[in-house]
Amino acid sequence: LMNAGLKIMFTGHYHANDITMWNANGKTLFDVETGSLVTPPSPYRMIIMDNKGMNIHTTRITSINCTLPMGFSFTHYSRQFLTAHLDGYFAMVLEYLYGVPAQYAVAMAPLFRNGWMAHYAGDENITPPEQAADDQVPDPMLKGALQGIWTDLPPADNRVSFNW
Repeated sequence: LMNAGLKIMFTGHYHANDITMWNANGKTLFDVETGSLVTPPSPYRMIIMDNKGMNIHTTRITSINCTLPMGFSFTHYSRQFLTAHLDGYFAMVLEYLYGVPAQYAVAMAPLFRNGWMAHYAGDENITPPEQAADDQVPDPMLKGALQGIWTDLPPADNRVSFNW
């Protein structure tokens, strides 16, 4: 596809806001993946194209016109909903697929959830306290998986310009 002139492709369904690029034989292909509106932070992209290039700007849904439980805002409710589900998911994966004892799987699940939610948002950047917590994971494979989740390849994910 690159040899045929394709420079940018739009993908999705992974629920993450991510842009990556592949260079080969002096050509570059950009993969622009847009997150899902049903997954916090509920992003959508605005794209402006002209004969000079393309500008991509990510915007997020921050409110909806409905009453949510306990009077929560949309952003709080959606983040709490995803947090609870990802914690359960990662605890189950760590225990049943990787053999981590249940008590440790439950304790480690938030580390994976935090990385995954940062990946969903795009332009992930681990904080020093999060890095220190991740560094305490004793299993090298799981520590490597956490590092991989937090690794954000160029270019930027939420606001970027491409020139032709």
